Amino acid sequence: MDKEDLEEFIQTQIISSAQKLKGKFSPISDIVDKNLKIQEVEKIFIFSKNNKKFYLFKLANYEKTPKYRYYIAITLADVSSDLLVSIARSFAIKNEIKLIQYNLSPKMSRISLIALKEIKHVVSYDDIIQILASFKEIFQKKIDRFVGLIK
Repeated sequence: MDKEDLEEFIQTQIISSAQKLKGKFSPISDIVDKNLKIQEVEKIFIFSKNNKKFYLFKLANYEKTPKYRYYIAITLADVSSDLLVSIARSFAIKNEIKLIQYNLSPKMSRISLIALKEIKHVVSYDDIIQILASFKEIFQKKIDRFVGLIK
């Protein structure tokens, strides 16, 4: 599968049934080869799959090709903190998932903890959805166990 197939798949299978979030979104920074790279967020779409809310991030690529990079995302926590990031970190590293603290509603000052995984091939789409959904379940179980220890 090449990049044109990926673009077509995203347009026909995801964006056609998704809702675009309105507003201007802040860029996402990434460290590549010890250099800070900025990716402008072009659009964010919200869609449901298996009764879970997912997001599609369309980011301007810092390299020449492809022009855009696409990420599937899921919200792990509505209000993020360093503690929540440290709880989610091991699973994210093992599965090559990026964790970001990001504001999905520009009008509100709430920063969410979001797990992102890049779509590089059409065939990996269902796997990414399943990994992110299981990540959210595992994360929630860890939080519940942590709350139980505090009580």
